[in-house]
This record gives sequence, structure tokens and C-alpha cells, in this order.
Amino acid sequence: AGWPCLAVVPLHSATMMQPGYGAGQAYLAWALWQVGDTNAAQTALTQAQRLAPDIALTVGIAAQMRAAAGDATGALAAVQAWEGKHPTSPDLWSTQAELATQAGNWASEEDARWHLATDLHSADHAAALLDLAAFYLRSGLGVSDGRAQWAVTTAVATNPGNARALDLLGQWDWQQRQPDAATSALQAAIAAAPRNVLPHAHLAL
Repeated sequence: AGWPCLAVVPLHSATMMQPGYGAGQAYLAWALWQVGDTNAAQTALTQAQRLAPDIALTVGIAAQMRAAAGDATGALAAVQAWEGKHPTSPDLWSTQAELATQAGNWASEEDARWHLATDLHSADHAAALLDLAAFYLRSGLGVSDGRAQWAVTTAVATNPGNARALDLLGQWDWQQRQPDAATSALQAAIAAAPRNVLPHAHLAL
């Protein structure tokens, strides 16, 4: 239900009025998949792949549907193969990050999250920095060469007063064996968002 359900009818209309609208078929495939009509979704995706096989939208939606069907590793490989031949959009980097998370491929996830976080023109730049910092805390990568520290400190500087940023800083300080700094950061995160469970839990730990 929700927005995908509402999107199906106008997308059907658009693709009926313009049968060669490959991007519309790709959007329709994803909406149908979201509402559980997998057969119709596959038909629309097949049309999208025939009409617009080489656009990021078709590749991304095909990959997400493949991952949702249980093949995140294959979906990730398909996206990376496409990226090797074309300029990559922020949307496809986001798709790669999601697929890499599902597939447990840290190298690919870092690559995608790094691109998103360092794209200064992206509207989601500040949020992408938080996601990159969270990735380093979760994976344990990037500590020895400063990548993780750069991500955490830049995320905090770009998101001043943000509860998630302060929570990430608290976790980082704790990992660096700075309990006083960690406590201060987590208390600040709680003050910024008193009903956010995570900084309470991290402070308790």
C-alpha cells in the first residue's frame, strides 16, 4: 500500500499513452513490485530493459528487484558492471550502498558511501556524511589511516547540534578510549533529542 499503490494508476496511464516510455516502465515495475504484483512488475521491467536498457534508472530498479528476490550479490555485481562503463548518479551510488550492505561487501559499501559523502553538490551531502561515519563505526575500517576519524569529525562539523552526529561522536570517542569525551557527546545527543533511544543505550553501555 502507501505511495507505490497510488503511483501504479498514473504510471499505467503514462505508459499506455506513450508505449515507448522506458523510464516510465521502470518506475511502473518498481511500484508494482512494492505492492506485491511480481508478475506484472517483471513484465514492466522486461519492457524497460527493452526500451531503455542503458539508463541508470532501469539498472537500479532491476538490481533492487533482484536483491529483494534474494540475490543481493548478483544485483550488486550488475550495478558495478554498469558503473564501470557509465558516469554514475547519486541515486545509483545509493543503490550500490544498499546492495553492498545486504551482500556484506564492505569494500563496495565504503566506495559508494565515500562517493556520496564527498559529493559537495549533493542535496543529501550532510546525511551522506553521517551514513559514512556510521559505516566506519560499524565496520571498524578506516581507523589506522584516518578515514574513519575524518568521516566522524566532518559529519559532526557539517551537522552541528544534530543528535545522530553527536551520538556517532560519542561512539567514536568511546572506541578511542576517551570515556569523558564520549559521555559528554552522548549527553549532548540526549539533550538534542531526548526521545532518541540510541544515545541513551550507548551512554548506558
